Amino acid sequence: MIDEEIPLFDLRPWVKLSEVQFMEDLRQIMAAGQFIGGAPLVELQDAIRKLTGATTTLPLASGTDALTIGLKALREANHWARPVAVIPDFTFQATANAALMAGYELVLTDIQPYDYCMGWQDAVFAIACRLREVGRGSPDGFVVVPVHLYGNVCDVPQIYSKVSELLRGHGLEDKLYVMEDAAQGLGGVHYSGAPVGSMGDLAALSFFPTKPFGGYGDGGMLLATPRVGPAMDIAITISRQGLNFTKSFATMAGTNSRLDAIQALAVLQKVRQAREIILDRTNLLSYYRKHLHQLEIKVITQEVSENKYRLHSSCPSVLTVEQLNPEFTAECLMVAGIKTGCYYSRPLHLQPAYRDFIACKFYTTHIDPITYVPTPISKWAADHCLSLPFFWGMRTEQVDHVIRALSEAMEAMEKHGTIRTDRGRGENGIRNPDDPPTGPA
Repeated sequence: MIDEEIPLFDLRPWVKLSEVQFMEDLRQIMAAGQFIGGAPLVELQDAIRKLTGATTTLPLASGTDALTIGLKALREANHWARPVAVIPDFTFQATANAALMAGYELVLTDIQPYDYCMGWQDAVFAIACRLREVGRGSPDGFVVVPVHLYGNVCDVPQIYSKVSELLRGHGLEDKLYVMEDAAQGLGGVHYSGAPVGSMGDLAALSFFPTKPFGGYGDGGMLLATPRVGPAMDIAITISRQGLNFTKSFATMAGTNSRLDAIQALAVLQKVRQAREIILDRTNLLSYYRKHLHQLEIKVITQEVSENKYRLHSSCPSVLTVEQLNPEFTAECLMVAGIKTGCYYSRPLHLQPAYRDFIACKFYTTHIDPITYVPTPISKWAADHCLSLPFFWGMRTEQVDHVIRALSEAMEAMEKHGTIRTDRGRGENGIRNPDDPPTGPA
């Protein structure tokens, strides 16, 4: 038993380890007086290119900026008037907000039940539904945005291939781009060996402190392949207030988005030790998984051995599990001094902010095996996810305390008969007949 509270995320162990070297490098920045650009930023870009295989990098102020500026640059470079962004229904609001701010309609896809990521079937089905919505006008551009989530890597090559095949039948294959939302994905690897950030045309990274390679504030980076060279030039212009490369006049409306030298240094410290950070998180995940398996609790992060065709990341940002009653579990863990989180408690198609911007009705191909009602996996995931403490330097006794509290919570749920109550459903986890269907929304 431990007396201390266990936070969901704790940066202090890393700060304690890296403080001496960070302060030494910071003094060099202060001595040079160069807080924008400089050596740390150049070294970080080079290290990210080596880690991801990207050919071009653009450091920015946040992961949201990377998404927004990347999408806006694609629209400008291709002169699209009615583009659509195809994004998973189960993701952080930043993905949808970036698409809307960049001038896209939203096309939402369901997710796969075993890894909570967009699958190629989901993307093809959603785009086919949009193409049938002739009353809304024909899209002239498509950007699919797979989101690498909970340590699982989307099958981007398969999504790209299958969606291209669909659009080829409509004469639109040259209108397709894929942008990886890799805010949680840096350090991940596709089963083919391709690193996250190298499989699409663009990729957006986040250096928010809770990420494995986070800094001491906010930050992000846009990655690109040669195919989108003109769009990347536009992205650079947008990030510099729309100024041309001589900075003598503005060629388009832009914004101010850059990664400063101090944040670049903080991220660089971690990227320099990428192998050690990935190993630490892998070991922590394995220790958690062994004990959670004994409690019959499913960890969303897939193991490579579970399915040889699936993808994996050895560097998850968060540890998320399935719980039939996550609110009750969270309350029990809070009593034990353990913080938990629920990152996506409502899928995008049920959030008022996006209701008027979805380009076609949200459908799912998944049928509830009990009620035979179309039930989005995204809704089920939102109702059952719970994130547990997971951070660099987390001690085994802290994990043991979490496991004990989880075991006691499950015993309490069985005792009080609440083990099968969850968000948005009736008793026993079964949809009430009077509940509105969540199939088409």
